[in-house]
Amino acid sequence: MLRRLLGNLELGLTTLAIVAVLVGIRAVLWELGVEGLSATAVSAGIITGGIFVIGLVVAGTLSDYREAERAPT
Repeated sequence: MLRRLLGNLELGLTTLAIVAVLVGIRAVLWELGVEGLSATAVSAGIITGGIFVIGLVVAGTLSDYREAERAPT
């Protein structure tokens, strides 16, 4: 149980580190005057849809791995 908890913690810390780097890059670009994509309903919908699809892919992949572990070798 502890191993699974630490595995989840590792994933969370890795994600936090990646997000921190991306936010830092965004802050530097903002200070340089690069605005990038304007925040509109369309851009928010595209980003949300992409995250949703990635979540579905990851959820399906995890279940496949669990089934593969149960299969005889």
